[in-house]
Amino acid sequence: GLDFEETADTFLVNNFNFFVTESRFSTQTQWRNANLASVVDACVAQEGGTLRYDNHRQVPVLGAYSWMPDFELCIITEIEEAEAFASFVVVRNTIIGLSILTTVISVGIGYFTAQSVVQPVGELVSGTKIIGSGNLKHKVGTDSNDEIGELSRAFDRMIDNLVKITASRDVLDAEIKRRERVESDLRERERTLSVALNAANAGVWSWNLPDNVMTWDHQSERIYGLAKGSFGGTYPQWRSYVHPDDIQYAEQQIQHAVNHKSNLDIEYRICPSVNEVRYLHVQAVVSKLTATSGVEEMIGVHVDITDRKQPEEALSRVSYHLYERVKELRGLHDIGSYEAEDLQLSSYFEKITNRIPGSIQYTDDCI
Repeated sequence: GLDFEETADTFLVNNFNFFVTESRFSTQTQWRNANLASVVDACVAQEGGTLRYDNHRQVPVLGAYSWMPDFELCIITEIEEAEAFASFVVVRNTIIGLSILTTVISVGIGYFTAQSVVQPVGELVSGTKIIGSGNLKHKVGTDSNDEIGELSRAFDRMIDNLVKITASRDVLDAEIKRRERVESDLRERERTLSVALNAANAGVWSWNLPDNVMTWDHQSERIYGLAKGSFGGTYPQWRSYVHPDDIQYAEQQIQHAVNHKSNLDIEYRICPSVNEVRYLHVQAVVSKLTATSGVEEMIGVHVDITDRKQPEEALSRVSYHLYERVKELRGLHDIGSYEAEDLQLSSYFEKITNRIPGSIQYTDDCI
């Protein structure tokens, strides 16, 4: 036989809303009021369709109806809504259950994932705070092979590079400060040397022999009567200022120092201008020497000793004159004693001539 659902039912109803056939769930006689006016009206008007309604037992059902105009009857098949949707409820409940299970599994996976991600991230953040406080030796790297582990190890490498850069910067800062101190000391020494040279009336010079170029400081230019920065830096220009009577001696001594690779220590006169003579004491040392070309550079000082030399020469001239006058007086004294001797005239004049010193016989052109 046919396998009917538990609540399914089929029956006929006329247009007056009376059962023509009995319901499965009714034992009453035919022509009982079906109480299905809404379904019958729809059936008469539309000939066929479906509708949700409460049946004669006041139970919500889903019904399908069709109008049979030849018999003026409406055939109705209905099933209780609960049974009709039972499979959907099962599916719904199954879906809800699966959704709940999926949610629980997702939450669990999310929790464990969060623990595996959030905890390393938290450690990384905590480590950055420690490093940010100044402890650059702290390590945040882990041995995990995931992205967080690689990020933490990369962070450690970055901190190592930062430490190296910081150390290099500290070394650089220390070196800069050291050089600034050295430069400050040099400037102070240069200032002190300049003051000392000015007080000593001395100037510094250098001579590049291969290029035959001389370099003078401002003090040397002042000693030679030149304006600041006006010295041309050539050997011939220097030579033109040397006194004509001293140039041969000065060049001989310079050549001797170059040939023997020795120090230079000489005195000579210069003529800064017409009718002006100054005395210089010049000293120099070999500052650059090669095995092939010999002396390549000399550095020395010009010292103006005019103020000392002029009194010395004046004293020397006075001493010379006194010495000569003493010789003259002694000669005259000796000549006077010859008168007491019994000498022939020729012998007398011969003795006088031999006794007279050269200063009396000849004119001294040097004085």
